[in-house]
Amino acid sequence: VSQSRYQEVESAMMYPNPTRTETRIALPPSTSSKQVTVTITTPKGNVCSTKQYTYDTELKLNTEALTQGIYFVSIKVDDKKELVKKLTIE
Repeated sequence: VSQSRYQEVESAMMYPNPTRTETRIALPPSTSSKQVTVTITTPKGNVCSTKQYTYDTELKLNTEALTQGIYFVSIKVDDKKELVKKLTIE
């Protein structure tokens, strides 16, 4: 995996955080035409949801079903490089 691939994913931003019902992931234009997989897990590693998207500049994640607490959001582009961000549900 190239360093540039990691930098593409690393520049993804997630907001608002903390949140209650929805969070968004802003992806850089360099990921266009790519497959993006987003997985939300608990701190113990239990998978809450996994969704696949075709690139869009902004992905919307519905977080209404998540209870209050800390979660980890894994963002993977084309099954190559992964970035994990912490998400707080209020």
